[in-house]
Amino acid sequence: MTTHYELPERRQPSLFVGDDYRLTDTKFRDERKSYTINLARWLDGDTISGAPVWTLSGPTKISESNTTTTSTILIEGCGTGELKVTTAAGRVKILEFRWEAIDSSSEEY
Repeated sequence: MTTHYELPERRQPSLFVGDDYRLTDTKFRDERKSYTINLARWLDGDTISGAPVWTLSGPTKISESNTTTTSTILIEGCGTGELKVTTAAGRVKILEFRWEAIDSSSEEY
């Protein structure tokens, strides 16, 4: 299952990405989960240059990929992370993430 996130336009609140561009998600500690971050609104016609840089503290990166407007990561585990994106025009965006563990015996997720 891939979870898709879009940056809110002009820092408007979003269901998944907070007003401060911090994403928090809950998942089972040993669950592998894919996240696609859609930066098209922020890019506003610009494109991602090269490969975005993921820095993780806790989760293990299984794989990553990107297009000219998105970055996708598959992780296992919980903790924090940062995504640094540089555009063709030289702009830089840093996004922060937190993956919180839920008890595997819990029926909620």
